[in-house]
Amino acid sequence: MYIDDQGWWLRRLREAWKSQNIEVHTAQNLPEAIHILSKYGRNIKLVLIDLLMPDPETGENEEKEGGRKIAKRIKEKLKKIGRPHVPIWCITGLPAMENRPDKIIDSGEKIRDYGEFQGVIYKPKPPKTRGQLPEDWIKDTAKRIKGICERIKIPHVVLFYKKHGDDIQIYKAEMTDTGEYVPAVESAQESKEELLKSPIFGEIIKTLINKSERKLPLILTHREILKCREKATGRSIPYNRQSERTNQTAISRLRSSLRKFVNASYHIIEPKSDPQSPKKALGYKFNFNLRNIDEFWRERLNREEK
Repeated sequence: MYIDDQGWWLRRLREAWKSQNIEVHTAQNLPEAIHILSKYGRNIKLVLIDLLMPDPETGENEEKEGGRKIAKRIKEKLKKIGRPHVPIWCITGLPAMENRPDKIIDSGEKIRDYGEFQGVIYKPKPPKTRGQLPEDWIKDTAKRIKGICERIKIPHVVLFYKKHGDDIQIYKAEMTDTGEYVPAVESAQESKEELLKSPIFGEIIKTLINKSERKLPLILTHREILKCREKATGRSIPYNRQSERTNQTAISRLRSSLRKFVNASYHIIEPKSDPQSPKKALGYKFNFNLRNIDEFWRERLNREEK
């Protein structure tokens, strides 16, 4: 997402970057940016904000303060939608910063000059004729944006759990100021009401937890999903095309429920050693990590004691 108060500049860059296969959401002010994050925030990998922006509260230009204040509000919104790890970079054409290489801002500069920004991209002087951008700069900037997105390592999203015999509780994760994920203990009751009310979901999550404890990837084959459904319903289910379609529906609904707690997604695993699979898809791999809440607190206590 790119935030800049100059509409013509945004329009030209959006068209140019689209031709370079870069999907960009653009906003001219904070309300537009907040709306985009509410609608498309799950798919955004990088936020770019022009350093010299009008103050989001007064509308007045305050040099670097406008961009800084917008970055602070964007950071708050990203945290609310469960995407606190998305980097926020500034893009600037200040004369004193021309011809500098793109860089990740170190802690001293970040506090002194850039506020919430984690990196900076330098752009050339605006062209004399509005609506015209140097073609070489467009291509170069598109390449740089691609490079930044490719270098960004989105950390694995964490979901905490606690077991009481056959009963389980699920906890959201919160990110601390140091970047560490910790359990949001008050979210346990919410997970009972929203996520674990479905017996099928409960069995699938128990299977994922079992895999996590055995240090196995969070991959569910169609046969494993069938077993979960059989346990939940108490009846035998044949393995055929119809059952795979029902499995896919169950996984899609589970993902929708999980997204209230974690930025969950999955991708289809192609068959390797299951030639009897009726369809091409063998199963589903999830993108998040599961951590035992008791083990987490024990490990943290041990670190503090050391």
